[in-house]
Amino acid sequence: ASAYAFNGINNSISVGDIDFQSVTASAWVYPLVDASGPSNFSLSLVDKNRDAISSSGFGMYYNNQAGYGLYSQVGISSDPTTTIFSKALLSLQQWHHCLVVYDSGKASLYLDGVLVASKSGMPPISQNDESMLFGRALWGGNLFSGKLDDIALWNRALNSEEALSIYQPVTTSGPVSLDLSGNTITEGLPAGTEIGRLSATGNSSGPYVFTLVQGTGDSGNSAFTISDNQLKSASVF
Repeated sequence: ASAYAFNGINNSISVGDIDFQSVTASAWVYPLVDASGPSNFSLSLVDKNRDAISSSGFGMYYNNQAGYGLYSQVGISSDPTTTIFSKALLSLQQWHHCLVVYDSGKASLYLDGVLVASKSGMPPISQNDESMLFGRALWGGNLFSGKLDDIALWNRALNSEEALSIYQPVTTSGPVSLDLSGNTITEGLPAGTEIGRLSATGNSSGPYVFTLVQGTGDSGNSAFTISDNQLKSASVF
């Protein structure tokens, strides 16, 4: 299935009022910007947090510009006990797996299968009647720009083994077919021109991450870049 695309302007996903005492929220995230707008607002991945209105709900966000990295919050942001910062930044135009676990006043954050922050002494999740949102904050801002995929919620706290098992790098038990939609280069076009699009099939459902690697036959790598699944020129041919 295709990932959900967010333009950072006016689209988000609402799944209605879902309440949790303990919760695990997980998503594959493909960010396009470090923060939102000239004020560098944080970007919302999962949100049911009333924040300035009351100390109820929770959310998962990131802000590379402020140095927060992936972080999460329970209740009102003016209370320092409600927020856990990982300072683990999300590289742009790359897929990352983000996961937060809340249970009995303890929060844990995982980025790409690694525990990047944990914090005890946080308040419990207070309930509200707001909708659970993906890609936007309840108050209407913090609009995410990029893609989200495999969004999942559990009404319990996954243990560390379960949390780590959710992150599964692309592995296969057999060969993967790699295809490029174009194989010709037109001379004189500027750097950044798309040459073709990469696709892969195999025993894994993905998402696939394409990159240029070092090894035999890599002498021409510097002439190209890869953005998402697009192979582009790095210079004028």
